[in-house]
Amino acid sequence: MNAAVTRRLLALDRRVLFGLIGTLVCFVALEGWLLVLRAPLAEWRLLRARHQAAEAIQTPVAIGPEIQRLSADIARIETRLQAAGETRSDDEKVLELIATLSGLAARHGVALGSVKAGGRRVDNDFERVSFDIEARGVYRTLVDWLAEAENAVAPLSVIELSMNAVDEGRQVALKVKFAAYLPMRKTGTSP
Repeated sequence: MNAAVTRRLLALDRRVLFGLIGTLVCFVALEGWLLVLRAPLAEWRLLRARHQAAEAIQTPVAIGPEIQRLSADIARIETRLQAAGETRSDDEKVLELIATLSGLAARHGVALGSVKAGGRRVDNDFERVSFDIEARGVYRTLVDWLAEAENAVAPLSVIELSMNAVDEGRQVALKVKFAAYLPMRKTGTSP
């Protein structure tokens, strides 16, 4: 080493010199650890992640609150369907459905044009009755009406939907085809 550098190092306080040497030793040890042990550490982490994934697969999946809520909704709807199927005739069910849709439309400011009962067919233990409905209104009110109709008249679903702007774009003409699923009578006969 250069004599001037050696003199300056010896002129430093002993604590500062030991601090510099300690820092240098720590830096070399850390760098050596990173170079030598990086690959085994990465492999260990990968094995550990795989082990945790395998344990997660083997543990039973907990039922989330969403699944519990949906199960409760299904039970409520089944009870409602059974009660409805025992007390009313099919024609009463259809008339009640039309009245409900009409009441919801009036509440939302939607003008119902026509409600036509479509075909009926049997799917498992339910009778599927379709309805062709024409309505007019502001887009937002039509969307709100459809959303509430699907929720209020369970199990009701939209099969086809078409919208056209009318009245210079201020209103929308809506043609929608609903399918209502009504429970079959206990006797097993279809009307």
